[in-house]
Amino acid sequence: MSKEKAKGLTEEEFNKLKGLNEAYITAKNRASDAALFFKRSTDILDVTEQNLQRLQDELVGKYGEVSIDATNGMFK
Repeated sequence: MSKEKAKGLTEEEFNKLKGLNEAYITAKNRASDAALFFKRSTDILDVTEQNLQRLQDELVGKYGEVSIDATNGMFK
């Protein structure tokens, strides 16, 4: 058997490399999507908290320090 230098990967090696590379790219994209979703979700939470705080401040100014049932709007 002569030891000739190979000109490329075997088909099996190439398929294994290709499969692992595709799996890596898919996982990386999913991680990026999840990070973006998390960022957008926390941005929405921040805005909602700011809006809620503004409304609470407005209601305290109008009604004073009272407890309000959020399910029906009645004072507790």
